[in-house]
Amino acid sequence: MTNMDARPWDEDEALLDQLRKALDYAGPVDLAVSVGSAAFTWRTIDDELARASLVFDSLMESTTRASGDDSAQLLVFEADSISIEVEINPGQLVGQVVPPTAGTVELLTPEGVVGQSAIRDLGTFTIEVRTRGPVRLRFHGPASSTMTDWFSGPR
Repeated sequence: MTNMDARPWDEDEALLDQLRKALDYAGPVDLAVSVGSAAFTWRTIDDELARASLVFDSLMESTTRASGDDSAQLLVFEADSISIEVEINPGQLVGQVVPPTAGTVELLTPEGVVGQSAIRDLGTFTIEVRTRGPVRLRFHGPASSTMTDWFSGPR
């Protein structure tokens, strides 16, 4: 068939054949979605590997604490290069990064980030808390990033 004999829809059919082959090669859509979802979970792998573990909880250390005691709960988390000290007060978390360093601290729930604070000169931060249930902190500094274990937020 010469160019003069070609029908205009032949090019369309050739393009449709190429698209069919591409879709057959790509596989089912649900596979693409599951691969994409799995890749998305890797976005926080560095934070997960650099987890700051709980090393002190004032509720666990105090044997003389009376029930109904309104004093603040103190937590200390340690990672390789920093400690994050947290005081849990009604409606807010007050903390300090040791040694003091620039950066931010985010408050996370299982649904995502719900609060954030810049770290001040002495490593201190304050985050207002409007949620109940499990929370964790994520520290972003100039040279590192880490995430604490889950803990119960303010009551």
